[in-house]
Amino acid sequence: MQSAEKPSLYDRLGGVYSIATVVDDFINRVMSDPKLNANPLVDEAHHRVPPAGFKYLVTEMVCWATGGPQKYTGKSMKESHSHLKITAQEWEAFLGDFQQTLDKFAVPPDEQAELKAIVNSLSTPIRHPRCYRPTWWLLESSRQPHSFGCPVSLMKHPTIERKRPMGRSRILLSGAPAFA
Repeated sequence: MQSAEKPSLYDRLGGVYSIATVVDDFINRVMSDPKLNANPLVDEAHHRVPPAGFKYLVTEMVCWATGGPQKYTGKSMKESHSHLKITAQEWEAFLGDFQQTLDKFAVPPDEQAELKAIVNSLSTPIRHPRCYRPTWWLLESSRQPHSFGCPVSLMKHPTIERKRPMGRSRILLSGAPAFA
């Protein structure tokens, strides 16, 4: 547990089994999304990797990022996505799929906000630089002065790099799901 007052996001989400169930639905949704697969590079990547392995890595990363005991072992987000040339529209479609999954499993609003902050902190290394338009949900630093706008449990992890764009704070995770 993170502290006596509030359990980690990992615990509040129900641990690895609940997270794996949600990831299973989300990856099925993402891999069959026609808006994402309209990009031939993404479509090829979706058909090149076995879904079970991809789901494993995403589950591992979500568990790690939310304060669970798992350690993410995949490639960095930049390394695994830079060649895919993901556009702003494709990123928005991905976020829409994410929201549909969160809604399907009735993830509470506070936990949704924390998960969205994690996902959106990965926008920069995933999206193609010339297609970049900020879409991540930034949390005001003043609301969470010691967490740099992300869950406190993430700030304790040694591989998180803190960035401060335009006077606001966000995080970038050094690891992310890989398209092998």
